[in-house]
Amino acid sequence: FKPVAPSPSASSTQPQAASITNSGDSEAWKNVPVDTLGLPVGIVTALAEADINTLGKIADYTSTGKRLTDIANIGTAKAEKIENACAEYWKRNPA
Repeated sequence: FKPVAPSPSASSTQPQAASITNSGDSEAWKNVPVDTLGLPVGIVTALAEADINTLGKIADYTSTGKRLTDIANIGTAKAEKIENACAEYWKRNPA
């Protein structure tokens, strides 16, 4: 699993869709609750309202080309926090 870096359009104010995948055989990571990623409660709540409550659901959402900023109450800064939290998870739990 590795979040894919956004395309290098530095002038863009919108983060590009981040695709989250896992090349390993284990799919246990898909069931990791979003509220265990160290995200602020407001972000967890916004994700839950979009029916995104696990790392797998974040991966599914972004793999379809959707941006985290398409979710209600998730702006650029919050999307970056989500992406950073996912990256930190994979640093601690490599596939």
